[in-house]
Amino acid sequence: MNEFIPYIATFSYFVFKIAYWLILVWVVASWLIMFQVMSPGSPIFQNIQQAVQPIIKPFRWARIGMLDLSPIVAILVLDFLMNVVHQYI
Repeated sequence: MNEFIPYIATFSYFVFKIAYWLILVWVVASWLIMFQVMSPGSPIFQNIQQAVQPIIKPFRWARIGMLDLSPIVAILVLDFLMNVVHQYI
């Protein structure tokens, strides 16, 4: 089992990295929608939102008034997990 740990760690690292970048793209796309540069009905945004919502959902408690901090919290958690997993690569 010990010989598989680097492979599992590498796979986990890349999954966390993809989730990290998807959240960043989703945040930028939501800003573009807010400034009416992009349509909320566009298929690209819909696909990214479907991928990101399960990641963001556990962090929806992080709000200050109307400001949603859940993407920031999710990115910080993913960064922490990437740093932990990177030790085993």
